[in-house]
Amino acid sequence: MVEAEHSVAAAAPLDAGARVATLLGLRTDPFRSDELPGFFFVGGQRRYLVQQAVHQLCFGAPTTLLIGDAGVGKSRLLSEVAVELDGVADVCRIDATVMTDDVTLRAAVLTALGLRSEYAVDDHRFIEALRSLRPLEAEPLPVALLIDDADLLAQPVLSTCAALVHASHGRLRLLLAGERSLLVHWRDAPGCAEPGSATVARLELEPLDQRETVDYLRTRLQAAGLRQPLPLSAAGERQLFRLSGGAFAAIHSVAPDLLLATLAPGGAPAARGGSGWRGRLAERGGRLVVAGTLVVLLVVFLLAVLSGSGSDSGSGSKLERRTTAPVPAAGRERVPLVLSWGESDSAAASQPVSADATPAGTQQSLQVPVAAPTRAPATQPVAGPVSPSRPAASEERAIPASTTDAQPAAARQAPQSSGNASAERTYTADEQALLAMDADAFVIQLMGARSLQQLRQSVTAAGVGGRVYYLETRLAGKPWFVALQGPYQQQATAAAIAALPAPVRAAKPWARRLSAVHDDLRNTAR
Repeated sequence: MVEAEHSVAAAAPLDAGARVATLLGLRTDPFRSDELPGFFFVGGQRRYLVQQAVHQLCFGAPTTLLIGDAGVGKSRLLSEVAVELDGVADVCRIDATVMTDDVTLRAAVLTALGLRSEYAVDDHRFIEALRSLRPLEAEPLPVALLIDDADLLAQPVLSTCAALVHASHGRLRLLLAGERSLLVHWRDAPGCAEPGSATVARLELEPLDQRETVDYLRTRLQAAGLRQPLPLSAAGERQLFRLSGGAFAAIHSVAPDLLLATLAPGGAPAARGGSGWRGRLAERGGRLVVAGTLVVLLVVFLLAVLSGSGSDSGSGSKLERRTTAPVPAAGRERVPLVLSWGESDSAAASQPVSADATPAGTQQSLQVPVAAPTRAPATQPVAGPVSPSRPAASEERAIPASTTDAQPAAARQAPQSSGNASAERTYTADEQALLAMDADAFVIQLMGARSLQQLRQSVTAAGVGGRVYYLETRLAGKPWFVALQGPYQQQATAAAIAALPAPVRAAKPWARRLSAVHDDLRNTAR
């Protein structure tokens, strides 16, 4: 009975994602939502949005709304924000699907902070408990409340969120992530400020474009162990974007079938010779058989051609060429001239043919003046006797010097050298120093600008002391330069920001983990 159940389980068909993983030799199914928990796609401005969300939670507006369509990666972005806030703020993440009313909201926050749930009865008791944990107003280490699927919250719960943030005086900061209906619910809820104002920031998470969609699929498969180019044609890439719309959830649903259509036509993985090393060995063996067959056919063809030419020369047959040459002299007729080559006339073939002496092996000959091939420098045609031999090497047309030697060698090699140089990513001395720092440490981002020269002038004018590192990244697809200072331990970042000059503090500096800086350096092409 146990063996029967085992055989039935083994015969159960795999889903599309598992079949793709088997065919590509991946260590896990890359399309399962619970696989690759540490994977985060930094393309499509997502790394920039994480940095903006962290900045708002620590130093910006007390409430931030993260708006995006279903499946674009809001939940995964919230997880990355929580990682960035580790050690900087107390993070409380709540899923709105399990939240029913305002009491449940307050109880969830208190439980996450290690406080007694009896303070959840009303807003006043909740603020008292929060003050016992954070006695100072404008606390540099606030409590960050992250709520996923916030578009499912009722308007009274949204009003409670706004009231708690306002009454906490900076101790509590809020990040709500949801679909676009969240904007409507927030505007209609009593006591909620308009998104985009000084107290409510708004961030938009857009779907991926076609290039970003393909990049996401490639990096996702590589994270699962792919060690070959993405097995998807250009038509398949366009179809992937058209069917998924650039949403992560739709990509995970559509991509396995598109990949199976390429890897195993008809949906049969066995067509590729199976999986594992046996499948790869069978596939390589098939390729060798095809290549060997082609080589044998080529050898047979060459032998047939050589044997045919040898039999013609051995039988003594002659290859004749008939031509009618014009006779320029007056009163002469056009006489067909027959030129023959054979074993007996090989010595006389290079001599002019005359009417008085007929070499052996020729049927008829006539001395006819014809025009010789014209060389490049000549301006007049040169007349000469017709000869059955090949033209001399000196009579071959010369190649104009302007197409070969006249072109400098450096100019001919320039495209190759420029292509190699553009493919390399170089780092400045500051960027190399940042890459050498501990990824778990922190730096303070002082300010940013579109021009490196302008940024340096602003840092100098603000009176920033100590070593400042300058980093080039991308903002909205254009170069963006930022000034960094550090490294610092987690607990020292707040004091470092407080010690900065007033002009720099006015620019809202914020702490960044060096691992995020390293990601920006490695993913920014120059």
